[in-house]
Amino acid sequence: MRLDQREGQRSAFSVVAGGQPAPADVRLHYPDRDRDQRAANGEVAAFGDLRTATFQIPASGGTELKVWVHRVTPSGDSEGLPALLDVRDGGDAKRFDLGLSGGQVVVPISGRASEILIAFPEPAPS
Repeated sequence: MRLDQREGQRSAFSVVAGGQPAPADVRLHYPDRDRDQRAANGEVAAFGDLRTATFQIPASGGTELKVWVHRVTPSGDSEGLPALLDVRDGGDAKRFDLGLSGGQVVVPISGRASEILIAFPEPAPS
């Protein structure tokens, strides 16, 4: 997930498996609404209001999951964002504080269908 603060750029999410776009069921949860879609990438409108983003990732056979939540500053620098990450991989559940790891983490996974939940502190960075 990318909060893009550069002029004319949009904040977005993307899901990639094996270097290719990978459609997933995505729910962006805001205080007053949810936005559901099936997509490999899409815009994150009103990033500052976003509370959680949930990704239902289909089975891929992959062995690693990388999650990167960051901000691109007006000057083009990338900075990790604080967020909590829950990864549910089959019967296993893991939690990570992305604020402690520069906004990213690589997690070993089973390759089965997974659920990824990213929760932002209130208010989310803007």
